[in-house]
Amino acid sequence: MASRLDSDLLYSLSHHPRLQPNTLGSPTKKRSNEGQWGKGVILDSVPSSDAPTLATRPHSWLSSWMFVPLLMATYLPCEAWGTTFKVAIVGPWTCDPLFSKALPDTAARLAMSRINKNPYLSKGYWYDYTLVNEDCKTSRALARFAELEGYGSAFLGPANPGYCTSAALLARSWNKGILSWSCLKPNMDNGMYPTFMRPMPLSSRVLFAVLRFFHWAHVAIITSEEDLWEATGQELASSLRALGLPLSTVVTMEMDKEGPRKALEEIRNAHRVRVVIMCMHSVLIGGEPQQKLLTTAMDMRMIDRGYIFIPYDTLLYALPYKDVKYPALANNTKLRKAYDSVLTVTMDSGERDFYEAFKDAQDSYEIRSSSSPEQVSPFFGSIYNMLYFLAMSVEQARLAGGRWVSGDVLAQSKGDFEFDGFNQPLFAGDYGEGMQARYVVLDTDGREPALTVTHVLEAAHTHGKFGGLKYTGRSIHFAGATPNNDPNCWFSPYIACSGGLDGVTLFLLFILFCMLVSGGVALAMDFRGRMPVGFGLGGLGGGGSSKIILTLDDLVFINTQVSKKKLNEENMAKSSLDVKTPRHSVSGRSYVASSPESSNIAVFEVDTTMDLLTDILVHGAELSLTETATVLLNVQRRDVSKSIFHDRNIEQSFCGVFLKFYRIHRVLQGDWVWLKKCPNGESILEVNRSAQAVFSKVAVHPLSYVQLRDMRQENLNLFLGLFFDSGIFGIVTEHCTRGSLEDLLNNEDMRLDWMFKSSLLTDLIRGMKYLHHHKIIHGRLKSRNCVVDGRFVLKVTDYGFNAIMLSQNIAMEGPRPEDQLWTAPELLRDPPLEKKGTFQADVYSFSIIMQEVISRNAPFCMLDMPAEEIVAKVRSPPPLCRPSVSVDEAPLECIQIMKQCWSEEPERRPTFEEIFKQFKSVNKGKKTNIIDSMLRMLEQYSSNLEDLIRERTEELEVERAKTENLVAQMLPRTVALALKTGKPVKPEHFDEVTLYFSDIVGFTTISALSDPIEVVDLLNDLYTLFDAIIGQHDVYKVETIGDAYMVASGVPNRNGNRHAAEVSNMSLDILHCVGAFKMRHMPDVKVKIRIGLHSGPVVAGVVGLTMPRYCLFGDTVNTASRMESTGLPYRIHLNQRTVDILHSLKLGYKVDLRGKTELKGKGVEDTYWLVGRDGFDKPLPIPPDLTPGASNHGISLDEIPADRRQRFLDRQKRMK
Repeated sequence: MASRLDSDLLYSLSHHPRLQPNTLGSPTKKRSNEGQWGKGVILDSVPSSDAPTLATRPHSWLSSWMFVPLLMATYLPCEAWGTTFKVAIVGPWTCDPLFSKALPDTAARLAMSRINKNPYLSKGYWYDYTLVNEDCKTSRALARFAELEGYGSAFLGPANPGYCTSAALLARSWNKGILSWSCLKPNMDNGMYPTFMRPMPLSSRVLFAVLRFFHWAHVAIITSEEDLWEATGQELASSLRALGLPLSTVVTMEMDKEGPRKALEEIRNAHRVRVVIMCMHSVLIGGEPQQKLLTTAMDMRMIDRGYIFIPYDTLLYALPYKDVKYPALANNTKLRKAYDSVLTVTMDSGERDFYEAFKDAQDSYEIRSSSSPEQVSPFFGSIYNMLYFLAMSVEQARLAGGRWVSGDVLAQSKGDFEFDGFNQPLFAGDYGEGMQARYVVLDTDGREPALTVTHVLEAAHTHGKFGGLKYTGRSIHFAGATPNNDPNCWFSPYIACSGGLDGVTLFLLFILFCMLVSGGVALAMDFRGRMPVGFGLGGLGGGGSSKIILTLDDLVFINTQVSKKKLNEENMAKSSLDVKTPRHSVSGRSYVASSPESSNIAVFEVDTTMDLLTDILVHGAELSLTETATVLLNVQRRDVSKSIFHDRNIEQSFCGVFLKFYRIHRVLQGDWVWLKKCPNGESILEVNRSAQAVFSKVAVHPLSYVQLRDMRQENLNLFLGLFFDSGIFGIVTEHCTRGSLEDLLNNEDMRLDWMFKSSLLTDLIRGMKYLHHHKIIHGRLKSRNCVVDGRFVLKVTDYGFNAIMLSQNIAMEGPRPEDQLWTAPELLRDPPLEKKGTFQADVYSFSIIMQEVISRNAPFCMLDMPAEEIVAKVRSPPPLCRPSVSVDEAPLECIQIMKQCWSEEPERRPTFEEIFKQFKSVNKGKKTNIIDSMLRMLEQYSSNLEDLIRERTEELEVERAKTENLVAQMLPRTVALALKTGKPVKPEHFDEVTLYFSDIVGFTTISALSDPIEVVDLLNDLYTLFDAIIGQHDVYKVETIGDAYMVASGVPNRNGNRHAAEVSNMSLDILHCVGAFKMRHMPDVKVKIRIGLHSGPVVAGVVGLTMPRYCLFGDTVNTASRMESTGLPYRIHLNQRTVDILHSLKLGYKVDLRGKTELKGKGVEDTYWLVGRDGFDKPLPIPPDLTPGASNHGISLDEIPADRRQRFLDRQKRMK
């Protein structure tokens, strides 16, 4: 029977919920989570035991009843168990100064204090918190959050919506609750994020309710440049779009001088936008970006034109408005007028606003901060409310489940409860809807710096389920015109909007548009069909004659030669046929005379008078009149020109200038052109209709689909016409000043980096892609048939040349081996097919050009073989003969593309469409045009310079802030500001302050028994502890001298009679911490301190110019020092004046009478011991009993460890 009872008791204990904090079902190691203000320990879970195992052990009746007290202990209140539920509060508390103004630590401490005192909430857990600083850069903030698993039982945050979903997924993997006010995705409540809760209404729904009431659908968003606000703007835009609004403009405002103006210009150019949502800190709480934005909008007259601005951040807290005048508006007339265009939507404050609630908490000493309520951000109240809401939800889930509240259990809490917020009553919605609050719309009149309520949004309306704003009787004062109303369809999920036009109207307009387009096309086709073939090149510019066949009357051929010397008559009489130089430079300008497939010579003849030639040179060739004097000109008559064209020394290409005004493809008088002479052209008697059809739409030849006239693309060299005169037949194309690609690659003075090469290859790909898309085979692609214009844009030329030769029945001569290095192997094996070409052969030719560009050398240059042998090896593999390119000369992906293009099997070669896509991936989508790249480089350089200046400015600001903080730690802030401005700091009299003095008992002995470095470590550890404590009280650290520590309250900031209470509270905290303090080098020796307090008048001032110090003077300082020196270890020594002040405050301070004490220079008077205060439950160290006559200044050698004592004695002997 006893064994049975033992087994049942142990089984019930092992399954008791209070002994099972670990919800994962497996025992966990003991883990201590120590926060900033408390310590929580998660105990090991007790494994369950089987009754038969215990029953096999012998037990007496006494052992059975020993478990009864243990069973009763399980029903003790939670304080006895100490199970801590810790909340990690995540936000940019340090990197964002306006978030730090919310005093998150003070808000959390106040909330936790009230929560733990609430009898309803204190039954389950002891609540604690820890602050986690969120980085202002999203990437670093996410990396930091991933390390927070052990920081809390639940998370309040993050504040940055940029990684909110990622944080929710991490919390799901940890099975810990996460409550974030910044997550704006409406689907965060679904099963993807089972541990996520909304602590307050979705702000996008509140905005939607306001916009729906005023019928404002076309809105835009401006964000400040911080990652947090930029992500907020993007998420808010997505949320409003999901609700049906046509929001398309989201602008990030840079903080440079022109940043606000550029952002507002973009808003002003947006279609129908008159309402702007500002995602940035409100100017009313110190937001500088919003101030710049509104004042700039005032300068741009956007306020007068009816633009409405809505701040976003005021949705997150209750902005005070009752009888409140904001200094930001009162002290800035321009901003006050601009703020007339702002509609502020915020939580209702209730019966008392935030400032009143904060002041009440200060007066009751629940908040120990010297900051005035107006200096604190109202987000303080939101932090408090969210923590209280979280505790209420945890307790509700605990009561429902009876176990440790994990994240998924917390997210499923029922809600529907009421509680008192910081300054207004709140209630929770059903199942994860968060806190429900009443919202108000506030407006100003542009004259007063006060906000008044115009509309109210009840709590149930914030979900967008029903209802809307309610008018309160005061109309909105619009600074300019009222924004136009948008149709109701934008706010209804059941009606589709079409920009204000109904579907029938849109359909009729579409039909009318189609009819007009069809009619215009039909008229154009009819007109073009009636035109003669010879006039198929209708001028683009309108007016003027247009011709396909050009003669010597249409072109002027110029022969130029630079001469830096004075021209003599012999040079003037010299024939132009002797000029055989490939390049001609005129006063520094390079006119490349090489042409496609001929880089040897260019012949220029002039068939006009000297006056006309000068005019052409000045306006067409862009030469000055002085430059023309150094140009050798040879003027020939028309009959002489005819004979020149038949000369055997003339090459196939000419460069000329348009003489007559033709609007052929926008070619004007004086434009330079290329004339390519066709072989065996002297046998042609006329240009037949088949050749003309190449330039027209008349289908007279099977190859008439090759319409060169219509080939207009940036990377194609434009065909201008056919030249036929004096038995010469040729093709006229645009002139490109940089010559051919071959010339560019051979020019050693031209530096070509990979960006340049990539730009050229991309241009070539685009041109060939366009040709192949129009079913045109080039057939003669090589680097000589690629020309480069003055903007370094590569253009493909000589396309359609084979079709023209075929149409004129001109017999083509056999190609030279040097010209066949670009020819595909399948064409080398089939000469008739070589004359026509194939699409796959063009791809092979492109691969050889790639090798030229990458290696910047001739085709197959690395093989060191004559062209005949290379062509033979390519024609008859194996082995496969291809160029070799080093992987260091180009990206590996580019080399792989080249190898695919010269594949032996034509079917395995990619198309130019595929090559273009692969090249885009190689270039990562960046522009490859050389001019665009240069501009981008300049923009990048400018941007980098701006970033560098911004970084240096930020570093300067950081260093200045560090310096100011350092000075503020050494001197009071007001004194430091006066010294920085060069103003004298006058001594100031304070009627009454309280001073604190303390020292270490037996410090001389400890120093003698320690090394100097050990003494420094002791003082550093102890006073660092003291510094952390005084930060929680309204006190000022005056100085430390050796082991003495001096603190004052009521100076330099006066605080009424609270100075005695502040110093007394600090003394109790210090004494509590010293009781547990241990020295590193002598942990067994207790550190004892004596504390003395005294209240009275002092004079404060700055002493000295070098290393100035803020010092206190007066008899009060001496008396406080005497109180410390006559005190006892672990005691707080007071005199009568300080005791009187403490009693007048009626805060429950506990004081014991010490008796008569002699103070040096003061005589004998009654003194007291401060031993505690009502509500102060921290343990204090027990003072040692001093035997009569014993000193209160030292420690006994018996307290020193034996080894230390022996080292000290040995040292004394050595010194003797």
